[in-house]
Amino acid sequence: NDRRQEVYMKLGASLFTLTILAAAQTPVPTKPEAPIEFDVASIKLNKSGSGSSGVHQSNGLWRGNNNTVKSLIVNAYDVLPDQISSAPAWIDAERYDIDAKYDRDPAISGAEDSKQTKLRLQALLKSRFQLEVHRQTKEWQAYALLGGKKGPKLTPTERKEGSSINSNNGHMVCQGVSMDGLARSLAATLGRPVANETGLEGRFDFTLDYEPEGRIRLTDDSKSVTTNLDARGPSLFTALQDQIGLKLESKKVPVEMLIIDRIERPSDN
Repeated sequence: NDRRQEVYMKLGASLFTLTILAAAQTPVPTKPEAPIEFDVASIKLNKSGSGSSGVHQSNGLWRGNNNTVKSLIVNAYDVLPDQISSAPAWIDAERYDIDAKYDRDPAISGAEDSKQTKLRLQALLKSRFQLEVHRQTKEWQAYALLGGKKGPKLTPTERKEGSSINSNNGHMVCQGVSMDGLARSLAATLGRPVANETGLEGRFDFTLDYEPEGRIRLTDDSKSVTTNLDARGPSLFTALQDQIGLKLESKKVPVEMLIIDRIERPSDN
């Protein structure tokens, strides 16, 4: 009996140890991350008839005044207007005022806050405009941003973080801007994708002055560009080469198109 009792005690101790080990190895369920979205948003149809629009973001407040839905999609998904396909005409005609709020995390940088705001805007478009999209790649006439023959003429920035691009009537002031950032800005100006192929790392300060009326015309079948011969100043292409030592070359590149599968008008609130 004593021997049997000793065996039972050892067996019980072993089972207790196995139970403790199993509990220690069982992963503790993690709390799912909160979705990145606005805490509250108001959307109203703007019937002013004005053609001016704007976006303002500061300290957890995002306001869009008199924006088309297409411009909101461009903002949220980092695409050009021509990259949006299968869209109904009203998204480029009707305009909306949006007031949205979110809890701004003071620990993250301004650049990270801007990235998160794009995700918030995507969530708003999905929940309030019922937006559903998919992406599709196609060959598109675009530009490559390259270093010029004599090399770039760029000044490394002294800004610790953040960047700004202010452009007004052919006068562009860039501070703390990376070459990827410049490529995105040029794409918006030219209406065509611009691929950064400079190989330049870091961020820079520079200024560009060009004649905005000297618009570049480029079709899908064209291998060359033409400018307005009556322009008083250099074209954007010439300014890039002469002023900061970069150049743009026309080329076909694979580009992701944003195909709209579904979108609906929101109700006013």
